[in-house]
Amino acid sequence: MRKPKSIVLYLFTLFFIVCLFATCYNPQTGRVKSFQEQLGTYVLDINKTTLGVYSKDSNLYKNLYIVFSADSTFRMNMSVPFIFDSLGKWKAGNMNEWNYLWYKQWGYEDFENGRGNQFTRVYLASDSNEYFLINAATPKYGFDCIQVIYFRKVSQ
Repeated sequence: MRKPKSIVLYLFTLFFIVCLFATCYNPQTGRVKSFQEQLGTYVLDINKTTLGVYSKDSNLYKNLYIVFSADSTFRMNMSVPFIFDSLGKWKAGNMNEWNYLWYKQWGYEDFENGRGNQFTRVYLASDSNEYFLINAATPKYGFDCIQVIYFRKVSQ
């Protein structure tokens, strides 16, 4: 039979672990961290991105950049056929969620409903560069989709 002291110690330890988990695992904290890490300027990485039918214009596209701003907007320096729009809003996910791009031409009515194009959080690659990727970005009408588009961070 357990002694009362060991039961109290067991309950205290369990309570401490639950409180620690509740404090550390806060999805909103993860979104804030992801948001802060995403801010900055990124350039299209034409070496990691398979441009497919757009390869013939790779010299032009290697100058494509996207800027994520603190007001939750993004802008690109040029319009390209494989990404629907060069302006819009973005939303950061937490550790278990995608980030989302929402293009200005779509309107912003459904922006908060988790719709849009998925993109990853910034990650550090083995080449010591930071990247994010857009998963199957919606192309402009009538153009081909690129399954994975990589952008490399160039400034904060």
